[in-house]
Amino acid sequence: KGFTEEQENALQLLTSLQTLGFFDCTVLQSLPQGLQCLSSLKELHVGSCPEFQCLPVPEESFPTSLQVLILGFDSFEQREQAEKWKEAYPYLRVLCYEPC
Repeated sequence: KGFTEEQENALQLLTSLQTLGFFDCTVLQSLPQGLQCLSSLKELHVGSCPEFQCLPVPEESFPTSLQVLILGFDSFEQREQAEKWKEAYPYLRVLCYEPC
């Protein structure tokens, strides 16, 4: 459903990571809290995660280096949320697709 403290700590060590994706995570409900520590992250992909509930507020949980957020959502509610993100954060390129 989420990330353990050990997993969060391990993620913070990946300081030069530029692209990160979460795909087919059937029980994932939220992104790790430590994403803001990934100072080189430019692209984040989230797709085919049916239990995914919400995206964090970018200023609080995303690194300032993030340029592209690619979302593949299964539900209408998830797609609706992604559309709101497009409007709210024009500096962040938000791309949406429907998973196969």
